[in-house]
Amino acid sequence: VHWSGNQDQLRVEVDRADFGDAELHQLLSHVQDRVPRRGGIYFLLLSGTAVTDEGVARLSQCRQLQFLFLDNTSVTDVGLRVVARLPRLRVLSARGSPVTQECLDQIRSQYLRLSVEPLRVAAQE
Repeated sequence: VHWSGNQDQLRVEVDRADFGDAELHQLLSHVQDRVPRRGGIYFLLLSGTAVTDEGVARLSQCRQLQFLFLDNTSVTDVGLRVVARLPRLRVLSARGSPVTQECLDQIRSQYLRLSVEPLRVAAQE
């Protein structure tokens, strides 16, 4: 896990495939305990991790989050819809994750402030 920035704006990049929901919960608890209320994570890279919908649901507390990358994770439409509600989120990417084009289209039309990265839709079974 790589950290940069100051207490008001943290950039966090996770580059471990074994980083899952439990580790995300620990990371968020650590930030919450040490960062002033007005600050927090503004950039979060979770691409290639083992994070799921359950884990990203906890991101609802990250009110400062502006950039979120969930490429090649197990996050589905359910998790994406949760994080799309974050008030300051501007960029959302879930390439290579099992997210449907229908979900992306709904998010794009409902949250005009959001730039949703193009998606290579996972094979539907």
